[in-house]
Amino acid sequence: MNWSKVYQRAKNMLYQPEQEWVIIKEENLSQRTVLREYAWPMMLIVLVSTFIGSMLFHTGYHLTFGYLFARIITSLVLSGGVMYLSAFFINEAVEGSGGIKNMDAAMGLTTYSWTAFFLFYALASILSLFPLNVLFYLCGLYSVYLYYTGISPMLSVPENNKTRFTIISVIIMLVLYTIASVILGILFAGLLESEVTITL
Repeated sequence: MNWSKVYQRAKNMLYQPEQEWVIIKEENLSQRTVLREYAWPMMLIVLVSTFIGSMLFHTGYHLTFGYLFARIITSLVLSGGVMYLSAFFINEAVEGSGGIKNMDAAMGLTTYSWTAFFLFYALASILSLFPLNVLFYLCGLYSVYLYYTGISPMLSVPENNKTRFTIISVIIMLVLYTIASVILGILFAGLLESEVTITL
């Protein structure tokens, strides 16, 4: 993993997204490369942050193996699984807004636009104190703007359809996020409530 490259891309995405999308489009990276060189490092940051936050702030639960496992897997699925599924469904929907289907470009668009979500989710996981964590979650909404600036260069969506396609895409992401959250909540409810697991 080239952490210097990850840092530079994340900084450029946050501060000058319009210019960075042009560079990303010209790179024409495969989805495998995007996942390996950017998504996995970002998800690793989220996982480490979740682990640290769980160690520091776990009010209401015993610090158990089950609790840590549930927190880490939840973060991985919500940040990684939802991102990948979002790219797939967005790619399927793009032609309806005049864009061009391209799964590699859709994965790049989704992954890089989630930069703000990844970083602020990580901060919220570490500093899991209300209202600070809520503030960080809200800052993660900056990813919507990053996405908006990227849909034309990445998927050739016409300027007059950008807002419409952004709304459609956000709805897709929110539905996937909600479904994943509910399923994970049901699966890990027992682990989070249990007091009989291995205490660390």
